[in-house]
Amino acid sequence: MTGSKGLNLDAISREMRLVEEEIKRSVNATSSVLREVALYVLSAGGKRIRPAMGISACLAIGGKETDRVISLAAAVELIHTSTLLHDDIIDGSDMRRGKPSAHRVYGLQAAIVTGDFLFSQAFSLCARYNPQVIAITSEACRELAEAEMLQSTPWREYTEELSLNIAKRKTGALMAAGMDVGAVVVGADPDTRARLRMFGYCVGTAFQIIDDCLDFSLDGTSGKPSGTDILGGKATLPVVHALAHSTEKERKLIEGFLSSSADRGALGELVELLERTGSLEYARTRAADFSSAAREELRPLRSSAYKTILEDITQFVLHRTS
Repeated sequence: MTGSKGLNLDAISREMRLVEEEIKRSVNATSSVLREVALYVLSAGGKRIRPAMGISACLAIGGKETDRVISLAAAVELIHTSTLLHDDIIDGSDMRRGKPSAHRVYGLQAAIVTGDFLFSQAFSLCARYNPQVIAITSEACRELAEAEMLQSTPWREYTEELSLNIAKRKTGALMAAGMDVGAVVVGADPDTRARLRMFGYCVGTAFQIIDDCLDFSLDGTSGKPSGTDILGGKATLPVVHALAHSTEKERKLIEGFLSSSADRGALGELVELLERTGSLEYARTRAADFSSAAREELRPLRSSAYKTILEDITQFVLHRTS
């Protein structure tokens, strides 16, 4: 099984298939309208990188009964999909993975309720496990909510530290939780749990930084309109760096986008500025730093096909185009 555009998941193909089946069971247990909207989003080409991480981690640390973590892997993906539905509404995004966003197709009410439904189904799956699993998952959801609120910080108050904190919580928190709950279920020791959790945070932070860079992709391969973040007033890492390394005239161009007074058609000029200041390269370098830190957390694990998948994921997040 080769998924996520080139990421080889053959070693966990059975488990990934079971995750898909669990997700479909959760979605099918509802009315036709909710099911239709949920399947629309879930079938839009998601990478399923979070379930792949959790399953690979369990096997890499010696877990044998992987069927015990299938429901957890599915729950993490359902939570992630729920956040995508709500994020698109908050951001006013018309496209997701190259398709019209669910709220554009089915309406705001249907998209919001479906997001809530997927979230509730995820915790229904988590309820099959011990309270510690529920606590870890709910903590990750709290971090996701805090990240969403932090994104509403006025752009003039953004710093590199704040941008990285948002990236860590927005994407890293759920990845870290997915690794941690799987480790708990298979009885990992505290040190191994801590390493896997940190791996998730680092991979997630790198993933989000690259996502922030893809906001400035002009070739249409990212699956969503370019400039969505900056026109929404979000000073992501490339923008924060550019603001600190620009002339007064260049800063006015950036500020025009952040205040939504610039035209999307001028985005090419902004991208040229980000390249000229080395801001996109700087952001990608920071992402590579987090990717390297994630691989370091895997060092104590014995060599296996599952460890290789985790190592490959640290590279996949850096080179993805959507």
